[in-house]
Amino acid sequence: MAITTLDGIVAGAQYPREFFKAVTGTLVAGRPHTVNLMAGIPSPSILGDATGNLPNNWTITTISQANPTQITVTGNHPWANGDTVSFQGTNSTPSLDDLEYAITSTGASTFTVPVNVTVAGNAGRCAGATSNGGSAINGYALTSFDGQIPFTNPASGNTYLSRFVGFSHAQAGTLLLCDRLWHNGGYMPTKTTIQTAPSAVQIPARDVNGANEGVGVFAALEVYSALGAGTPTPTITYTDSSGNTGATATTLTALTASSIAGTFHPFGLAAGDVGIRTVTALTLGATVTSGIVGVVLYRVIARLELSSAVPCAIDSITGGFAKIYDNSCLFLVFVPNTTTTTNIQGEVIWSQG
Repeated sequence: MAITTLDGIVAGAQYPREFFKAVTGTLVAGRPHTVNLMAGIPSPSILGDATGNLPNNWTITTISQANPTQITVTGNHPWANGDTVSFQGTNSTPSLDDLEYAITSTGASTFTVPVNVTVAGNAGRCAGATSNGGSAINGYALTSFDGQIPFTNPASGNTYLSRFVGFSHAQAGTLLLCDRLWHNGGYMPTKTTIQTAPSAVQIPARDVNGANEGVGVFAALEVYSALGAGTPTPTITYTDSSGNTGATATTLTALTASSIAGTFHPFGLAAGDVGIRTVTALTLGATVTSGIVGVVLYRVIARLELSSAVPCAIDSITGGFAKIYDNSCLFLVFVPNTTTTTNIQGEVIWSQG
């Protein structure tokens, strides 16, 4: 049964989940920044493998002179037979750039694509989502995510936000508590044409109504490693919460050269839309030269206005008694007022019953 009284909120209160992050790098006033990649509490999100490959974006070491050509990458690739992989920055003849191929896996770090390569290559990157679950950021709906604020489902009943406390030691800003529903990092940072997302997957039933239609679910471009000199205006193609396909939207904050890891660029909505069900494609429009980006679908649970060096809080009443659905993947987004580096700390408390 649902909690309906203040006594129920008190009786169902769970222990505080702490967070403490040092938000470093060149911040931009008004530009959101996710802190889940940063060291601290909770521990940082781990993306990619031990060799440094990030979100399904692997470095190529060899492209064989053969038909079909065999690709060798650093580390172990995540793909199975039939998965679609795209390429950028290759130096073989012919080039594999801007094309997508269904691969045949030939080993832990090798696979073939149906191309007759007449001059071998040794450079480039490849990216794509996996059909077998693969890495943690491959376009699949999320019920857990490393680096999230730890969350445990109730034994029975529901979960509601009870208290959200934050402290920023050096600058004012806004702190968002969000639920991460889906993300995909299989995009090429130098590809300027359309890049399709994995086959549309149903988001978890965690929109504002506890359904999987996407009401109140938004999208953002998330920077996983620092970008280069490009300044594109990215566009997503999506299916809205009513099931209409082909809607498009651009980022609400401008990409600037050398955006740091953790930069979080929300996309807008097309006229009349109230949320996003699935993202079907990303078009950067211009190269970002280097770095890794992904797209996130998320729901804002609470918004906390932070005053510099003064603890701030909302409770179950001032926070709108927001419901947190089972298997939520909670993370924080900080919107700074200035460029000043700051430590952010606080806690989240919820009630269950």
